[in-house]
Amino acid sequence: MTRAAPRCVLALSLGLAALCGAPPPDAPFPEKPGPELPAAGADAGFRELFRSLASRGSVLANFTEYRWFPFRTAPVVLDGEMRFSKELGLSLHYLRPEERMVIADAGGLVLRDASGRSRAIRPDDRTPDIGGTLLPILRFDEGELFRVFHVSGARSGGAWRIDFVPRSAELARWVGTVTVEGTGDTLSRIEIHRSSTQRIEIRVGAPAPGVTFGAADRKRYFR
Repeated sequence: MTRAAPRCVLALSLGLAALCGAPPPDAPFPEKPGPELPAAGADAGFRELFRSLASRGSVLANFTEYRWFPFRTAPVVLDGEMRFSKELGLSLHYLRPEERMVIADAGGLVLRDASGRSRAIRPDDRTPDIGGTLLPILRFDEGELFRVFHVSGARSGGAWRIDFVPRSAELARWVGTVTVEGTGDTLSRIEIHRSSTQRIEIRVGAPAPGVTFGAADRKRYFR
């Protein structure tokens, strides 16, 4: 279970990043977290943004993932393709440096190797249900977001930044802070900051338009 938790966090953060295409990399995102938002973010004008992101359909996009660790001077880089459905969950198909798949949904986590063999991992008393807890971020579910997280928001012109800090100390120990940034109604960057020496950054290409997952896709890429 201990090894599965960070992978689940990676999966969910990738789904967030792929909800929309990336704006120019020099977008003037706020450098620091803003004040904590009230429930649904109405006072800061974030409710419309959340609802716009929540209205997105299924997603298929390529991604590059960067992982920083304290014992390495350069990040570990992984490439692949991701699929996200509000009903089916998140599926990450890693292609490089090795092929494998990580699936996160309401039932927990599934690890699938290149040959198609799967291993289901469920939360237990030692590890919180990270997948089930972070799925609201993928869906931009206002009610669940403000129930599970302290949500802070900041704006700089058309650019914005949202920081999610778990209310549960146990979950915060596993997840740290999740930061999402974008311009207008386009989300462009995700960072999971677990400590001063360990973080993950996600950069995702523009999603394919009008995506639907048929029976073959469901069987291959989801539970």
